[in-house]
Amino acid sequence: MHLYKKWVTKTLPLVAVFIAISTLVPLYLLNMNFRDDSLCGKEYLLGKNPKIIFAGDSRAERQLNPLVASRLLHLDKDDVVNIAVTAGDPLMLEGLIDRYPEVFSKATVILSLSANLINDGAKGRKYFSTAMIAKLTVFEQISMLLPFHFRTWKNYYRSALYQVLGIQRDDCNNEYAETNGFYPVSGEIDVEALNGTAVNADTAGNNKTNHPWYMEYNSSGRKAQLLRQSLQAIAPRIGKLIVFTGPFNPSYLRSISNSPLYEYEMDFETKLAAMCRELHIPFRKFTEHPLLRDQNFYDSAHLNAAGADLFTEFVTREFLDSRKPATQ
Repeated sequence: MHLYKKWVTKTLPLVAVFIAISTLVPLYLLNMNFRDDSLCGKEYLLGKNPKIIFAGDSRAERQLNPLVASRLLHLDKDDVVNIAVTAGDPLMLEGLIDRYPEVFSKATVILSLSANLINDGAKGRKYFSTAMIAKLTVFEQISMLLPFHFRTWKNYYRSALYQVLGIQRDDCNNEYAETNGFYPVSGEIDVEALNGTAVNADTAGNNKTNHPWYMEYNSSGRKAQLLRQSLQAIAPRIGKLIVFTGPFNPSYLRSISNSPLYEYEMDFETKLAAMCRELHIPFRKFTEHPLLRDQNFYDSAHLNAAGADLFTEFVTREFLDSRKPATQ
């Protein structure tokens, strides 16, 4: 028995080292060679050599209509495109800028960002992009995502492995070709349900929330560093970069006005504004736009198709046109 214990004592550390090496080395190689293809479904739009590019998250994807902007600016239809995707961030743009440097160097890019991009606690697959995960070391990924967010970690390495094996993602097609990348959503929000949604999102009023953007809110961690580094990296390579935060439904804002959700959103906007100011990037917050009503939204943070056309007009006049902002 004594010899057995001695053998186990000597062997187990060697086995542990072997398992660690055989696991971590492949992960390290996959991580080092990862090329983000989150925007592959919209990359075809850059072949149009657009002058104006709407980019970022779903609050650009579903709220900025290139056809409205091109009409207002008297441009050709293909001069304005929308390459935004759900949970999109500036890190996703870096690979596209590498592949289309001349397009971006002449274009105006209007970039929509939301609070999950700066919150280390937002670790779900929809709120922690593969582009951002790729910037972390393997050890940072493990410490931030395992064990409770294994699916996010698995999704990233599955994407990396697919690249090695040459397997194309299902969504790498020409998304929303007729609208130049804009994804319109119909319907109106149920205003009466908003109070319940806000109460459920702020659990027991104890400064903890189950809202995926703000869970375990920490806006001064690794994500904030990566966001700032990415903005700093892409700004000099773009003709003109403009950053904004999208609008919220006014009834929803009223329902969360005394909750941590509102405090977190204000914190995000303050820190994003400071980043942009430091990097000399124009920034505008549209959180509480006075001309957007409940009927313009299909949920608390997204405009419906009619509201999107209206918001596109506001954005176009604010950033791209010398005339005064639109009024109703």
